[in-house]
Amino acid sequence: MLTSDVPTVTEFDPYRVPYQIKVISLVRQEYNYNLGPLELLLSGAVGSAKSILLSHLISTHVRNNPGAGVLVGRKVLKDLKNTQWAMLLKHDPALAEYWNKSDMTIRLPNGSIIYGVSWDDGNYSKFRSYPLSMAAIEELTENKNMEFYQEIRMRVGRCLNVKENLMVSATNPDSPHHEAFKYFFENKSESVRVFRSKSEDNPFLPKWYIASLRERLDPKMAKRMLEGEWIEINQDRIYYAFEDSRNYKDDVYKFNLSYPLDLMFDFNNSKSGKPMSVAAGQYINGHFNVAKTWIIAGMRTLDMCDEVAASGLIDRPFCSIRLFGDATGKHSDTRSNKSDWELIEGFFANYKSRLPYMIEVGLSNPPIKERHNLINSLCINDLGMTKFTIYKDAEDAAKGFRLAKLVEGANLKEDDSLREQHVTTAIGYWAVRIDKYMRDLQPIVIS
Repeated sequence: MLTSDVPTVTEFDPYRVPYQIKVISLVRQEYNYNLGPLELLLSGAVGSAKSILLSHLISTHVRNNPGAGVLVGRKVLKDLKNTQWAMLLKHDPALAEYWNKSDMTIRLPNGSIIYGVSWDDGNYSKFRSYPLSMAAIEELTENKNMEFYQEIRMRVGRCLNVKENLMVSATNPDSPHHEAFKYFFENKSESVRVFRSKSEDNPFLPKWYIASLRERLDPKMAKRMLEGEWIEINQDRIYYAFEDSRNYKDDVYKFNLSYPLDLMFDFNNSKSGKPMSVAAGQYINGHFNVAKTWIIAGMRTLDMCDEVAASGLIDRPFCSIRLFGDATGKHSDTRSNKSDWELIEGFFANYKSRLPYMIEVGLSNPPIKERHNLINSLCINDLGMTKFTIYKDAEDAAKGFRLAKLVEGANLKEDDSLREQHVTTAIGYWAVRIDKYMRDLQPIVIS
């Protein structure tokens, strides 16, 4: 019986997930290390038990091989600590006794060392000082190239008393054009192997897990994240699942006064030449309806509030108004001694209609990828459900969702030269904020 949600070293049973015992057999019995280090890619869907297998390989390697050196790495150190490193300590709790948090090392009495490292700074040469018998790489495909991998690869095999030399990389599938796909899948060497897995391969997942993900993933992303397929997703369009035929209606939206009016803001410095953007909509019975937009260059925050008021929308007797948008507006405003959100709160607190309102903005903005993936899944999910519609008076937003793209060569940075891109960002903040409450089963409280 498991003592926690993560099986310990003694509880781990690789026979329950078929590919796990195949990997362990290859590493411990079948591979001829005279050929050089073994390079493995654990290419798996979410929940397919890649991380626990990686933890088991790390733990048993350092315990079975005195004097071993293991590099455990991910692009960003904070992410590593929260994911693979945390999993490793749960799987082998005794390791925590030897963990030096200041330099992210675990030094065992048998002379083995585990190094926790990252390379977001681009300084790959620092790996040259590590004597390694094993390297474990988490989320390989979040790196745009394999340069870091090659630097680490050259350090594996420097613990001369350890025969078992290997690199194990775990990742969700990505584009078949990614360098990792070419390196592993097109490599004919006996030393390079790929093990693929699906979410359904893990018998320990709750019955509801996969079904809930199919509701939250668009069809293409579901093929990657649940079926483990390396498929191409249109990189020219951020919101590749948005289609006018299902997500746009050439009708004026009819507001339901029994539900809150939601307003979404994206701020920009009036001197930047980029527009301030606001969208109005409603979330009703699981569906996001975008009804109207305002996109005005050089607009000040209070002037934009006046524009929204001039439409007559906030004079209607809604049950409440909810205000969503850019969390950076909490910090400062270059045009006033008050922040954007302080200005907005003052406006609605004193507006003549006196409708109850709530500012629904987190401490920070959600990760860009989370926002993109959510909107795509709302456009259509893997169950064929559509939960996102833009209406006639928000046609600018439809254009934004059709055309928004990433900056070429940048890592998840949106090209904000498109006028309509900014309002898609505001709408994304709204969708993520509400989706979080729905998933946490925490209703949004209206003041």
